[in-house]
Amino acid sequence: MSKMLRDYILYLGCYFMAAAYGLIYLLLKYTQTELLGNEIDFGYFLAISGVVTIFLVGFSGILAKKYGAHKVAALGALSCTLGFLGLYSISSVNWMYFFIAILIGFGWSFYYSASPMFSLSPVIKESEKGKYISLISVCVVAGTATLPVLYDIFSNYLLLEHVFKIAVLFLFVSIIAFLKLGKLFQGSIWIPRGLYQ
Repeated sequence: MSKMLRDYILYLGCYFMAAAYGLIYLLLKYTQTELLGNEIDFGYFLAISGVVTIFLVGFSGILAKKYGAHKVAALGALSCTLGFLGLYSISSVNWMYFFIAILIGFGWSFYYSASPMFSLSPVIKESEKGKYISLISVCVVAGTATLPVLYDIFSNYLLLEHVFKIAVLFLFVSIIAFLKLGKLFQGSIWIPRGLYQ
């Protein structure tokens, strides 16, 4: 497979994962209108998700070193998928709502830690590693704004629940892309010794 196609798969996976995560910016509205919650409920959701993300960053690095960044990124996308499916399935703010915050924090932590590690693969030339890190960062920033902007533009045609379905579809694309990258980056993602020690 050509280098260009490999790179497209990498950026596609990173972009769609970030685009799905951007649904978080619509979650306050969803909490209020669909789950009959309020800003405080949403604040607790963000706090739980943020704490989980912070605490799992180091652990995800250890897993990436052992099993490969592509598997860790795919696991992160799977966790977010379960979280968004869970949000779509509940009808009120309850314990499940806050458990979902853990799933999404888990997923984003694993993805956010693993995605830059693709640029450290031996198949990437030393002179190009900075470019890869920059483009992955661009995918993350651009991706997180996608769903809120699309919903704003097409709000007359899209229900908020439809956006959840789009996010889950994006996550499935990411999972497939990340797993495919395991072969394209020679089975594992190299990490410099001591990076997560």
